[in-house]
Amino acid sequence: MLEESFIKHFEGIIDPRQEGKVAHPLMSIFFIAVAAYLANCEKWDTVVFWAESNIDWLKKYINLPNGIPSESTFYRVFRQVNSKEFERRFIGWTVDIASKHNSRSIALDGKTLRGAKEGSGESSLFHIVSAWASDCGLTLGFYKTDTKSNEITAIPELLKLLSIEGDVISIDAIGTQTKIAKQIIKGNHADYVLNLKSNQPSMYNDAVLFFTGIDNECAMETNKQTVQTDNSTGGTDDFNKITDVSADVKSIAKLIIKGFQGENPIAELRVNFKDFKCPPVFFEYNPLFKMTRDVGHGRIEFRYYFLVNDVSWLSRHDEWEGLKSVGMVISSITNKKTGDKSIFCRFYLSSLDDIDKFASSVRNHWGIEAHHYILDVTFSEDRNLTHTEFGPENIALVRRAARNILKVEIDDYKNKNPKKRLSYDTLRYKISLDTGYLEKVMIDNLL
Repeated sequence: MLEESFIKHFEGIIDPRQEGKVAHPLMSIFFIAVAAYLANCEKWDTVVFWAESNIDWLKKYINLPNGIPSESTFYRVFRQVNSKEFERRFIGWTVDIASKHNSRSIALDGKTLRGAKEGSGESSLFHIVSAWASDCGLTLGFYKTDTKSNEITAIPELLKLLSIEGDVISIDAIGTQTKIAKQIIKGNHADYVLNLKSNQPSMYNDAVLFFTGIDNECAMETNKQTVQTDNSTGGTDDFNKITDVSADVKSIAKLIIKGFQGENPIAELRVNFKDFKCPPVFFEYNPLFKMTRDVGHGRIEFRYYFLVNDVSWLSRHDEWEGLKSVGMVISSITNKKTGDKSIFCRFYLSSLDDIDKFASSVRNHWGIEAHHYILDVTFSEDRNLTHTEFGPENIALVRRAARNILKVEIDDYKNKNPKKRLSYDTLRYKISLDTGYLEKVMIDNLL
């Protein structure tokens, strides 16, 4: 039973400790750490206390020739085990779990381990890029980098570790790079949805102009000139504060929404924009369209997805491997309590030509932020101060392993009790009180 769920993937990790002085098997230490994290323990002293209280249950599954390892043993082992090797084993294990859930959307995003710093007032030395299987809510793996700016180099390395053929990979604007697009298409044999922002200025301006008629580049240049004039008279030196170009984009977005709410959207848009000197032109390219509505967290959100499968008008389009489409997503959000409304407009490059897959990938990508929230609030990741050697990465992997296991149980609970809700906090507390339930969650669910 257990061999197929945990030991199978982790037992080959090289033990860095001196042979002949090992009192506790490496796999036993790993198993206890994950079980204890499931049971609401987040520091090594509480892990040891929990393990000592449940030693009889642990002996059913692992070898404990010298009892429970000490706090210093846990600290030392997780500091010394090579994190890259641990990552590879973790990825193999989670891909095995995710394959049973038929995941098709993979979101890549970065997160800083804010507590992993040498002293107060200093910045964290650890930033990780995670791969998130959006459809089933599991972490597939991550890759450590020193700073957020290094995500560009970390993303290709993480992609090389993942078996994601046929999946759709979504990445924020920092990962919108020609080399990354080529890696996804040629190396991973997958598809991509890449957020397009001003770090690709010519393409971003083309997309904004195409979908909204707003020449973003000219507007920003006008702002710069205005600021330079103001500076000569002692004015502000931050041109971004002079004019919010996105406000114009949002105004156009409202007219686009209005047009697509009619019976004949193209005719409606032609009427709406007939007096504009520079109207949007995307609706003349037979765009694919989809609308979704979500209610929750005190708000109502409508999302309007547009996908144009002709990219010949886009600058540098031939530099992007597999590029088939450019997309726009407009989000219209209403606060149910106050009635306040807000609107957001985003642009994308994609190798997809299917509006349903595109919409699913964009929507699912936003779920990774909820995943980060759970790691910080439920597992106190940002408050963990471990910062030496391989410690931060390895403990981060333990958290994600525990969260993956909990997610499988939460999904099982939802399927059996569709009208009830089980939170991560409640689940961990329940596990801490009942090893029988821990056995179901950690072992039975992962067969």
